[in-house]
Amino acid sequence: MEQYVPQHLKHQYDLYSREPKTGIIHRCNFPDSVVSIDTQGECFLCRCDAWLPVSVGNIMDFNSFEEIWQSDRARALQNDVAEQRFTYCSVDYCGIREENQMQSPKWISINIDESCNLKCPSCRSGMINFTKGTEYDKKIKMSEHISRMLSAYDQRCIINMSGNGDPFASLIYRPLILNTVPNEKHEYRMMSNGLLLKKLLPKTNILPSIGEYHISVDAGNKSTYERVRLGGKWDTLVDNLKWLRQNTNKKISLNFVLQNDNWTSLRDFEKLLMELDIWGWMTRLEDWGTWQGEQFRRHNVLGEYHINHEKCMKLLSKLTYQKLRFQPSLQKSIDRYKSKV
Repeated sequence: MEQYVPQHLKHQYDLYSREPKTGIIHRCNFPDSVVSIDTQGECFLCRCDAWLPVSVGNIMDFNSFEEIWQSDRARALQNDVAEQRFTYCSVDYCGIREENQMQSPKWISINIDESCNLKCPSCRSGMINFTKGTEYDKKIKMSEHISRMLSAYDQRCIINMSGNGDPFASLIYRPLILNTVPNEKHEYRMMSNGLLLKKLLPKTNILPSIGEYHISVDAGNKSTYERVRLGGKWDTLVDNLKWLRQNTNKKISLNFVLQNDNWTSLRDFEKLLMELDIWGWMTRLEDWGTWQGEQFRRHNVLGEYHINHEKCMKLLSKLTYQKLRFQPSLQKSIDRYKSKV
């Protein structure tokens, strides 16, 4: 399967063991129920393409979502996971060691465009925003093709937009947001930095179908936010969050990727959650190859080698947890630390 790992995911593929695993008792149905479409249109059968970085084909070569799950490569991966070998999976990150990973209904994650109005160091080394040119034209065709596929897909599903850019800041996502035929069987899960919600959300045709909002915040106060979310303004973010809280009864979650530049704002983040009455979701920092050499290790405060690891874990263990949930592997680390002190 290594030949089907796209070049831009070779780094992720080489980070973890891609051999059959042993001792895993939990089950996963993601390869039968999930498709994630990346920036090049490559299709993956996990909610995070870095955890199962084997492409089963390009979206432009499929005419329906059923074709993706029924392809030969998909069948091979489905069998491997069903037999609990997890050969190509990053089992120490996805959560399968802690609990079953089951998805129902189907999950379609659309991540075809990295365009964003921010340039966060944990995600990218500079501004990315496609507005014209060859790459823009290619992505527009992809967006229109996916829009047609979604309009024709008459099954219950969750449509996730977008894991690597902002759907409201992107010109490429607009055909999806504006032209896709709404379907009562479809529920959209919007991932955004939250800065354009108030301005653009009321204009989207799929607004009644949006069931969840996941807003990347990565900070609990102004100084931390404007350091880790480059280009963002804290006051604008808070204004948009308050507006969203007042104008929807759908689920809202504020996301926090834990790193050395933001762990000291954990108490403020929890305070923000309480003030807005919104749940928070905290995850580990992952190495996307945006930091070179030893830079990732310097930012990965959860690494036991890190100079601030002990201080961070101590602070994590003292949070109230009233409005905060954690990635399973992170929760396990916190529980293990608390049992030692």
